[in-house]
Amino acid sequence: MKLMVFDLQIGPLFQPSDFEPEFQPSEIVYIQIAQPGDFDGSVLRRAASDTTHIVTSFADKLNKAELDKLPDLVYVGLAYTGFWDILFDIEELRKRKIVVTNNPCYAVNNLAEAVIGSLFVQYRKIHYLQRDDTSAPVPLGREIGGKTIGILGLGNIGGRVAELALGFGMRVVSNSTRLQHGVAQVSRDELLTQSDVLSLHVPKSAGEVIQPCDFGMLNDRVTIINSSGDQSVNANSLKEFLCSHPAAGYIFLALPTEEYVDALARLNNALIYPLFGSYTEEGNSLRSSVTIENLKHAVNGEELDHRVV
Repeated sequence: MKLMVFDLQIGPLFQPSDFEPEFQPSEIVYIQIAQPGDFDGSVLRRAASDTTHIVTSFADKLNKAELDKLPDLVYVGLAYTGFWDILFDIEELRKRKIVVTNNPCYAVNNLAEAVIGSLFVQYRKIHYLQRDDTSAPVPLGREIGGKTIGILGLGNIGGRVAELALGFGMRVVSNSTRLQHGVAQVSRDELLTQSDVLSLHVPKSAGEVIQPCDFGMLNDRVTIINSSGDQSVNANSLKEFLCSHPAAGYIFLALPTEEYVDALARLNNALIYPLFGSYTEEGNSLRSSVTIENLKHAVNGEELDHRVV
């Protein structure tokens, strides 16, 4: 067996010894990368041809071209939750019977807290405050209590956002068929028209869930919080909406492209916090421990709770 571990130079999650005794030191190759790359397969293509297991802390493409160079590969362990569904050739992986696990555990509570925390920043206009300047005018903010938050995607993260929002006295609605205490089920149109806050928690494979025609249904002061990714909201329509509705707000908590940042960065009512949502000490600890456990279960032929392929 041979294990290739791809990690970042800044904020690494692993040490080679983390993967013993399942692998002998001579069977472990640990590589640190300065930057994740361009999601083009260039990083995973560096794996040795006799690699049997891969663990990676960042996303990269894994298609037939990369897999053809890895004939012995049987397992890929991801220390993250998204991206694989759009970057991996899932049918090719199934055809070769390669097992893939992800890590859905680390970005639940921290991301839900980031949604509520960033909403406070937007509503109370904290980003306009001047530190230690008692003479500066204090902007007039708003309270989140009593407002309606619509959640698009009531999974683990969306469900936790709902719990926190209810604790702050918000009304919570969702068009999900999943039932949750305190969450009112509404139609998609009702979700869009009723929401003072619209929080997106859908997989990247869902594509564009807020389309151009949807913006006409939103209220003039809506705050959209997007932790799903820049593919989830039509960028051109979003920019037009924010420009024509200065009281509305947009908060982005995922990893954007440079083009996406350039399109929104100059708007006063758009706040972009790349990867802020899940970046906590507790989150990194779970990223590491759960990913290591996933690998151990796979090597030992045990049940895999986080298998995605």
